Amino acid sequence: MFRGNNCIKFDGVNLKNKRQLALKHCANWNCSKCLGVMLYRGEDNNLHMYVDKDFAGKDCIVDSEEGCEYFENIIMPGIKDEKKIYKRRKKRI
Repeated sequence: MFRGNNCIKFDGVNLKNKRQLALKHCANWNCSKCLGVMLYRGEDNNLHMYVDKDFAGKDCIVDSEEGCEYFENIIMPGIKDEKKIYKRRKKRI
């Protein structure tokens, strides 16, 4: 993925911005507002969830300069995996 001229190219697809990906894939997206649900793996190796009040109910920051950790760490890897699975299924057909 690379960024230039306010356009993102992701696996050969040009997108106007990350907001389009967030709209389609982010579970925190709610009418361009963030639900603020964050995930982390604790020392007990269990997955934990909490609502981050710094993000909850505020405008989505995915395409801002600071970006969104949840989007980069959870959503983007999932999108890449989804595309790999789709390509493998397509080859089998």
